[in-house]
Amino acid sequence: MNTRRVLLVCDDLREFSFYGGMLSALGYDFVMCASFAEGARQIETEDFDFAIVSQGSAGFEGRCVLERAAER
Repeated sequence: MNTRRVLLVCDDLREFSFYGGMLSALGYDFVMCASFAEGARQIETEDFDFAIVSQGSAGFEGRCVLERAAER
């Protein structure tokens, strides 16, 4: 069985617990990143089936992760 890999990027540790628990229950493997810069680096070095990226503040700092994924 092929397990899906998920990149989980959020700057709020409470979101890790929520999303991590849900992904685990669904049988996904996931990598957690506590910063958007770290998430963007992970996109460069690893393959993921999809990503869950928090927005961050009103400036949407999480956008850098999504832009990197789109470029790749």
